[in-house]
Order: sequence, then C-alpha cells, then structure tokens
Amino acid sequence: MSQPSSSNGGFLDDLRQGHDQFLFLCRILAFPVQLCVTRFGTWGPRYLDFSAVLGFFWPVVFLAFAGPYPVGEGVAVIRFWWATLALLLIHRIAGVRRRAKGYLCHSRYWGESWFARPSDPPASDRSDAREFLAVFGIAVLLAAAVSRPLGVLLLIGCVALLVTRLVVRQAVVARLREMEDARIESEFYFERFRERTDRE
Repeated sequence: MSQPSSSNGGFLDDLRQGHDQFLFLCRILAFPVQLCVTRFGTWGPRYLDFSAVLGFFWPVVFLAFAGPYPVGEGVAVIRFWWATLALLLIHRIAGVRRRAKGYLCHSRYWGESWFARPSDPPASDRSDAREFLAVFGIAVLLAAAVSRPLGVLLLIGCVALLVTRLVVRQAVVARLREMEDARIESEFYFERFRERTDRE
C-alpha cells in the first residue's frame, strides 16, 4: 500500500504547518532585537523577507496594545522604533560595502552576532547564551528604570530570537543526520554492487 502524500493533510502535516507558523511568528517578534545584536552587513542579501517587514512594524503594534502607560514610556518605544529604522539603513549600507570588498555568505544567512568570539565554533551555543543574557539583562534594566513597555518588548524579542536560533540549530542537526544516513546507505549499496560485480 502506498504511503499517503503530505498534500492529503493529516496530523503530521498539520504539525509541520503549525511549526512553520510558530517559527514565522518568532522571527517577527525577534526582528527588532536581531537588528541590534547582528554585526553590520553580515546577513545575506536575501535574508530580509516578509517576516522582517512585519517585524519592523512589530514595536508599533506592540505599543498600540501594550495597555495604559505613562506618555514618556511610550515615547521610548517610538524612539527605539526610529532607531531600528536607522539600524536597517546602516545594515544595508554595510552589506553593500562588505560585498563590494568580497564578503560572501549564503543569501539567507542570518548574520554574525556581536557576541560571537573568534574562538567560538561556527553557530556556537555559547555566543547564543551570551547574546540572550546580555539582551535579557538590558531589557530588565530598561523595564525597571526607563520604560516598562520597551523592556517588555525587548524581553519578548530576546526569547523569540533564542527560540529561532534553537530551531535553526535543530534543523541543521537534522539535515546533517540525513546526510550521514544517505552516506551510509550509499556505502552499503556500493558494497553490495561491488560484491555482485565481483561474482559476475
């Protein structure tokens, strides 16, 4: 009996679709924070997609639904939003300059973190932990001393960014596992083919 295709729906298809939607939401919520923690010009030229567009407007949406707050605290969120616009322009200019000097990366690469050290392995969990703790600490301080809505916005963003990074890490691990399985299968069939050829 043939296996039903994914187009037929079912629990696994719904689960996969829900996972994709959750990751898309996390990318939206994390975008303002990601602008701050990514080295200028290091993300791929096609990294900014529709989630980035929604993520850019996320602080404004958050401010509209954050509830009653003093006027000054709301102004801090608006200033942060204008700062993200400036960061977008800086990232764009820096990216053009880097690529003109020969910088190459995957077109959808999410960029290098300011918290990554030269001694860290690529895509290091340690740099993710430093990044999360730094943003979390700054968010708590801002919430307590400057603007509660801005602090909460950054807290949501740093958690969403951490989740996004962890999901991508797991996807890479799964892809490497598939490649290893494919290599083992190829070696198995090659050995069987060689044995069969030797017998003939």
